[in-house]
Amino acid sequence: MTSGLDEVAVATLVATGAGLWIVWLLIRVRRERKVLREALHDPDPMTRLAAICLMERTGGSPFTKSLRWRVQTEEDPVVRDALAGLITHGRWNRSWSDDSLELRIWANGHRAQEPAPEVLSEVTDREASGDRS
Repeated sequence: MTSGLDEVAVATLVATGAGLWIVWLLIRVRRERKVLREALHDPDPMTRLAAICLMERTGGSPFTKSLRWRVQTEEDPVVRDALAGLITHGRWNRSWSDDSLELRIWANGHRAQEPAPEVLSEVTDREASGDRS
């Protein structure tokens, strides 16, 4: 009879441990997201760039409102390029919101403004040869 009670106690401990682990994981994810949102608002462009690089690991979906605000206010061209890369190539939830749709439209427009790779290589070749025409 004690073995039945022991099995119930072990099962209860395992379930409690799993529940506590899940709660800890959720708290950790929430804290990480808060830190990334705060970093996106940092005045230093390198901090914002680092936040965007870290968001590429987790995907941009949890940050659509913050990213939308950043896209509208960002002036640093390197950070803007990183934002476009995250939005274009990052992992997103399948559900589309108005914010995520606007981000996609912005990123596609930003990417369309970049010179084509063959134009870049042609300019680089001319600069290397000293031709200024």
